[in-house]
Amino acid sequence: MSSIAICALTASASYDERCGRVSLPGFYLHPKDAADAVAAFTGVAVPQNPAGTSCFLLFRMGLRDGIPWGAPDNKSNGARFSILVNGQAVFQEDFAKSQWQARTIDMLPYAGQTVSIEFHTNSIDNNPSYDWCVFGQPMLVNVTSPPSYRELPEDTVGVALAQ
Repeated sequence: MSSIAICALTASASYDERCGRVSLPGFYLHPKDAADAVAAFTGVAVPQNPAGTSCFLLFRMGLRDGIPWGAPDNKSNGARFSILVNGQAVFQEDFAKSQWQARTIDMLPYAGQTVSIEFHTNSIDNNPSYDWCVFGQPMLVNVTSPPSYRELPEDTVGVALAQ
């Protein structure tokens, strides 16, 4: 059974988180001062992957619409987004745009395990002004990599394109 714990100045979950005027389901984490805002999911089962398959954590990150980027006072300098799996940092990026950016994390090292996944946001240089951080559509995805599409299992659903 999985559970969630949240520690943030403000936090919420919604089917209508907006970045760059694009609405997605996700959750909002506003960091306070130098402390991280954290949404921690425990008891996450990562599937055991047979040969020829991979598992990824797919997510989007962004800053909510409405930030006055040109304001002279309380100017936003962006925020730091990071993800920890079982307490180990597997992703970190500083970001300062009101738009969605898609990212992936290879979860194959955790195949067959039950893990904790923590989504963190942090104020850069202790400046939390307009750090309206959003993670959109986080999901674990299994991808089959057959040599040919003709060899896909009969019950295959969906398409994934990667670069």
